[in-house]
Amino acid sequence: MDKIKRILSIRISGKQRRERISNLLYSLAQFRNLLIIFNKRYQENYGKRILNESYLYSLISDKPYNPRKPKEDDENYQEKLKKNEEKIKNNYIIQTLIRQLIKDYKSFFKSIQRYKQNPSSFNAVPRPSKAKKLKDIPSFTAERNVNTFKIIEEKKGKYILITLTNDKKEKQYIKVKLPKNFNYDIKSAGIKFIASNVYIDIVYEKPLINEKKEKTHLAGIDLGLDNLITLFSTNKGLKTVIISGKEIKSINQWYNKEKAKLQSQIDNIQNQINELKKENLDITTLEQEKRMLIKKQKELSAYRNRWITDTFHKITRKVADFLNETGHKEVYIGKGATESKNGINLSTKTNQNFVNIPFRKLINQLKYKLEEYGIKPTEITEEFTSKTSPFADLNKLKEKLKQLYKGIRIKRGLYKDYVTNKVFNADAVGSYNILRKEAKPLIDEKTLMDKLARPIKVKLNQLFKVTCESLVEIAGRRTNRVHDRRTLVNNVL
Repeated sequence: MDKIKRILSIRISGKQRRERISNLLYSLAQFRNLLIIFNKRYQENYGKRILNESYLYSLISDKPYNPRKPKEDDENYQEKLKKNEEKIKNNYIIQTLIRQLIKDYKSFFKSIQRYKQNPSSFNAVPRPSKAKKLKDIPSFTAERNVNTFKIIEEKKGKYILITLTNDKKEKQYIKVKLPKNFNYDIKSAGIKFIASNVYIDIVYEKPLINEKKEKTHLAGIDLGLDNLITLFSTNKGLKTVIISGKEIKSINQWYNKEKAKLQSQIDNIQNQINELKKENLDITTLEQEKRMLIKKQKELSAYRNRWITDTFHKITRKVADFLNETGHKEVYIGKGATESKNGINLSTKTNQNFVNIPFRKLINQLKYKLEEYGIKPTEITEEFTSKTSPFADLNKLKEKLKQLYKGIRIKRGLYKDYVTNKVFNADAVGSYNILRKEAKPLIDEKTLMDKLARPIKVKLNQLFKVTCESLVEIAGRRTNRVHDRRTLVNNVL
């Protein structure tokens, strides 16, 4: 049976447990910084970077791998590395860290080669890993191999026991309870911190869902702000479905407002600190206040990210279940929303909103859930999709843009089509054009016009409360529409 790798992220509770893990991760981050600095110095002295894992690991051992005598500056960093290694007390995790750093360097050199061949495919010149101040590191992850954890079963359930330190006198562990019915093969585990939060990331293998369903339909998905997902299907029995994005837009606006307040307070305190420094006065109290505000700002960002990640998981699970239940074999996803931060020509306010919503995360979550069902997800660009008539020929050349568009957005959410002289939902038109950019959907004109003119819009609180079967009924066309809306209300209540 085919299997796929998935990640289960478990948030750690308990102040003492979080502090133990955070201290270890900060020590690892410092160790990585020292390795990066040492490698940079080595390149300055000898003209090349170290890409040998054994040599890097020998820097902290008593038996040097390379007979070359290090310079005095190198010896200082070697001593710092050894002291840091003694503080970490876990050889397995240090080996993994060195391996990952070498991998990052090799990836950098490959990127440089690709950049020289085709600079236009990059937003900027690739740069190697660099050391960062510990206070400026928003997050850090340490991967752990099978030698650093084990699974134990107790009366209350199944647990994963992760080794933090391998000190002979006193070994330190962290024990985390696994979810009920979690019977998958665990391949590795990682520990990470984001702001003041600590997580255990468990990488496991999950078998693909092998359902014997006839899948013949195609779907196009357009991503947006007020309408987060607009889904057009070639299934004649389904209306176009729009999933609201206003709730996510609202949480972003609240987050931006609160973050701006905290940043204003931080700036005011920093100005006071600068003034006191000029007069050589004590700034200890102000520094403490500043650190507390920075911590609050990081916790605010962590809360917002957790909320969005959880909400996206719920949305994409509903969408994937819906597409599987209604017999879809391939889904075309427009990736225009992910390009807003890469120079897309939108208004300043609109572009800022797009950047604040992590559409790439949404697409990735949807893609892997679709793949579990054997549905093929395909990302495509969105040229000629938002303003193009659904009845125009998309294969015409770019020189004939005026003939190609044959329509205009007359007001928010509405599209006036000059070919049929009809008014359609603008996002429904966009999702249909995304679909027909890559495929040739066979839909009769009457059904197409109904799908474009009368989509079903579902709010998030409604979406999360209804079952997949109810959502399929809700998306039914024409005669079932009144009955389905009653079903929606009954299921929500």
